[in-house]
Amino acid sequence: GGLYKECQAILSRMSESGVARNSDSFNAVIEAFRQGGRFEEAIKAYVEMEKVRCDPNERTLEAVLSVYCFAGLVDESKEQFQEIKSSGILPSVMCYCMLLAVYAKSNRWDDAYGLLDEMHTNRISNIHQVTGQMIKGEFDDESNWQMVEYVFDKLNCEGYGLGMRFYNALLEALWCLGLRERAARVLDEATKRGLFPELFRHNKLVWSVDVHRMWEGGAYTAISVWLNKMYEMFMMGEDLPQLATVVV
Repeated sequence: GGLYKECQAILSRMSESGVARNSDSFNAVIEAFRQGGRFEEAIKAYVEMEKVRCDPNERTLEAVLSVYCFAGLVDESKEQFQEIKSSGILPSVMCYCMLLAVYAKSNRWDDAYGLLDEMHTNRISNIHQVTGQMIKGEFDDESNWQMVEYVFDKLNCEGYGLGMRFYNALLEALWCLGLRERAARVLDEATKRGLFPELFRHNKLVWSVDVHRMWEGGAYTAISVWLNKMYEMFMMGEDLPQLATVVV
């Protein structure tokens, strides 16, 4: 959750207790600094990892890419993406989506569309291919959307942590590419599968949207859906809650 000071304190206690740091603990530090907006410290943690000869894993490389993408460093993001490839690892769907988002934010549209085509034509991973096709709008028809649902169900079996990263990265890409309706549909699929259970809560008195675990694109999507629902209620003459709250 970006509590990097608490993360550092726990790691200090681990060190005092003689517990060796491994790739998982370094990954946690990098993620904590990134979520807290401390991008330089996140990269320093990655450099320290190399100094103590702790080999980075696929999750580490993805976390470092997320740091560069969140910092808006396009060239560094592209370089890190290529480094993942050169190590013999197929960049995850999350990596593709994060790079798509930073390209879109920087108006690097040729790069964005080229990367999207790369996802679309991927012959190694069906998940990459279907996600790329979905982003391009090839599954918007209800009959074709079942293929997207199949991929989402498959990913749901991989665990909650991966699901959070996947939907956050995908929503980030869709929002930054201006695909707002598609983003809202993906968010609906995420909530159907038990992700972000705290997102929408309402009763007669209070209607809240809690986006504290969402990235920027996901948060904008959720708030947009929330406000549109309120507007629909208003136009239909329904009673609105007395208090509306946004938790960030």
